[in-house]
Amino acid sequence: MVLAIRSKTIEIQASPEKAWEVLTDFERDGEWNPFNPQIRATPSVMFSPVDILVAQIGRDSKPNRVVEQLCVFLPPRQLSWSVYFGHPAILRAQRDQLITPLGEQRCSYMTVDWFSGWIMKPVMRFQADNVQRGFDAVADAFKARCESL
Repeated sequence: MVLAIRSKTIEIQASPEKAWEVLTDFERDGEWNPFNPQIRATPSVMFSPVDILVAQIGRDSKPNRVVEQLCVFLPPRQLSWSVYFGHPAILRAQRDQLITPLGEQRCSYMTVDWFSGWIMKPVMRFQADNVQRGFDAVADAFKARCESL
């Protein structure tokens, strides 16, 4: 069984290339990204570590640190990373961030996380709402950031 959590899809008044530049400028994520205020990665190196700080949106708790692995790098359309805990059959997650060109100076953005594994259901009971709030907050902040540059 696989569970997907998707952000809203937003239209951005910026080129797909500008959106890609913002998406992969990890050094500046803390300036605009409320869900992942810190990402350390080398975006063009496949299977390299992606060290992510994940905020607990709407909760009074510390962010969690997760180290994932870059698995898709397709400029300017898709950036994905994945992680498994112990063994892929126990719990696996893959986050896809998708930019769709809508014209020279317009694009859309959405992000989706795919979860699977034996313990996916109990983990999602505690984390699904946070992931949904975080993804929607990222979509809004990403649009604002892209359009302000």
